[in-house]
Amino acid sequence: MTWTFDTGAKYHTQGTNYYCGAACAMMVLAEFGLPHGSMNQDDLYNANHSHNVKPGWATDPYGL
Repeated sequence: MTWTFDTGAKYHTQGTNYYCGAACAMMVLAEFGLPHGSMNQDDLYNANHSHNVKPGWATDPYGL
């Protein structure tokens, strides 16, 4: 059985092949009202990466 649930969240593409965490952060922050244009994937990646717990991850759940 297949099902879907539309949350209404707007999709945002990752800027590089390893910025998936930054793109996820952008989508979450946009749901809180921060416009995509005010966010930078480089900054989000660095913030996520500096809070990681798992070594070798670009963005782990803790970093996100």
